[in-house]
Amino acid sequence: MKRVIEGKTLTSLLLALSVTCSMILCSCSKPEETAAKPTEEPAVATTEPADTSVTDTKDNTSYEKIELDGNAEHKFTASGYSYVESDKFVLLLEKDVCLPGDFSDNLSAIIDEIEKETGLTYAPDGFSYTDVPDMSWHYNDTNPWADWNIGRKIPIFVCADYNDDLVGSVGNAEYVRITQYDLFSDELWNSVYKDMENREKLGYVDYVEITTHITTHIAYRNNISNMPGIMLRGIGVHMSYTVPAALGDKYPNIKLADGNRYSADGLAPEAINADNAEEIFTNDYFYKEYNFGGIIYENITLYAAQDLYGKYFCRFLSEQYGSDFYKKISDAMAKDGAGKEYAKIIKTTFSDEDIFTKFGNWCVKNNYLQGQ
Repeated sequence: MKRVIEGKTLTSLLLALSVTCSMILCSCSKPEETAAKPTEEPAVATTEPADTSVTDTKDNTSYEKIELDGNAEHKFTASGYSYVESDKFVLLLEKDVCLPGDFSDNLSAIIDEIEKETGLTYAPDGFSYTDVPDMSWHYNDTNPWADWNIGRKIPIFVCADYNDDLVGSVGNAEYVRITQYDLFSDELWNSVYKDMENREKLGYVDYVEITTHITTHIAYRNNISNMPGIMLRGIGVHMSYTVPAALGDKYPNIKLADGNRYSADGLAPEAINADNAEEIFTNDYFYKEYNFGGIIYENITLYAAQDLYGKYFCRFLSEQYGSDFYKKISDAMAKDGAGKEYAKIIKTTFSDEDIFTKFGNWCVKNNYLQGQ
């Protein structure tokens, strides 16, 4: 059945968990080269109904293939499971997800720019590709995408949150998940969130956040096993600055998100300087004991701190050695292995034994990472 894309401006909000410690689970399996499933003709914006739904041959479930029209003033609201298929990704939608007409075009531009700036590919040969990952924990213990294989394309779940579970956005080795208030239908928003305290829409799609998570996913794909968390997470935050800046003149809604970004610099747990920059990088913000607000946590990794250190370290490396610094490090890690030799490999890659000393001095000079 074809769907009508209504002419109405879409607004968006970041549903972000500002969490100091969280867990990221990654897995990989055997490679698969087949094309995206399904691949029938898409539903096009129209007022005339027509049967262009696609059928999962495994369980006989019909899902709609949607083609957004590129007009930011139009929106599509999913009435059930449906999907948008692009050259490099597939958007996996559930009921009450609401997308602006330019959403797919903006994501395509973001992925292209990530590849251009980093020198990485979204679909490296060395990554183990799987069927669409099982997200049954989100879908009430069912897996609506069981047996779907989309080849090397990035699976991007665009999720609704019916119970205010604070299921935020994420990018890991398996998938990208996007959950933003302004990607919720009016019906979902009005029935669950409208009258809640501390729940509000930003008024735009947060493409800054989306860039972070897509970059992190691509980084995992290019070197899942050997890259420290500071680099995997930091490259995502770093690119959330450079990519929107590069695309803003051509993509106004990416520019809108870039102009309304927020800073999390206050999350730095301790000041970085020439004396401790290498040690903190090597430890990757893992603590056997960490006192946070009077509560002692044991054996935790401060992921928010990894984001912050990684952002500035990536900015430093880009300024000093060029925007393809990450690919150089990734290639070196893949070739030589890492273990706890992360710092040594980075020194060798850029032929600079003092690289962390210089980074620490750079932080102090620019007042970056100077504590909470």
